[in-house]
Amino acid sequence: MHDTHNNSVAEMNLRYVTIGKFAAESRYTEDAIRTKIKNGVWLHGSVWIKAPDGRN
Repeated sequence: MHDTHNNSVAEMNLRYVTIGKFAAESRYTEDAIRTKIKNGVWLHGSVWIKAPDGRN
């Protein structure tokens, strides 16, 4: 019997990830991420969004 309620964190699809967390798990530095956002390379609403709590 497979219990679908006990998913590991790796299997969950998280909607919001901080810049620091994304940098730690990707090949981008925090500065590179912020530059891409600032320069419009990563479009708001398409690639990134501001979390409801305002964290980044």
